[in-house]
Amino acid sequence: MKGWLTEEDFLEPYKAWKAEPGPVQNASILKTLHPTIEGAIRTHVGEPNPLLYGRARKMTLDGLQNYDPMRGRLQSHLYNHLQGLKRVNRQQTSILKVPERIQLGR
Repeated sequence: MKGWLTEEDFLEPYKAWKAEPGPVQNASILKTLHPTIEGAIRTHVGEPNPLLYGRARKMTLDGLQNYDPMRGRLQSHLYNHLQGLKRVNRQQTSILKVPERIQLGR
């Protein structure tokens, strides 16, 4: 589409997902975005684990809902959207329930 900033690799899967979202299209776009998802996990958290990867996939699908191709690249949007993995990882690796404001203060 004219004026879209979406990368060429992601353009066709994104168009197909946007036209008809559903389980088949979700699987297709997540397969295409796998390197981006894994890169965001490594950037924001470190080594990926299956629980974190599953949450990242769900967050990716949520992030695709509010992606605007006219405003920026899909990869950049997803990297920013997946910053929430830091909080998820902190919750998953914490042995005790500690309020977030106290954890951030340390």
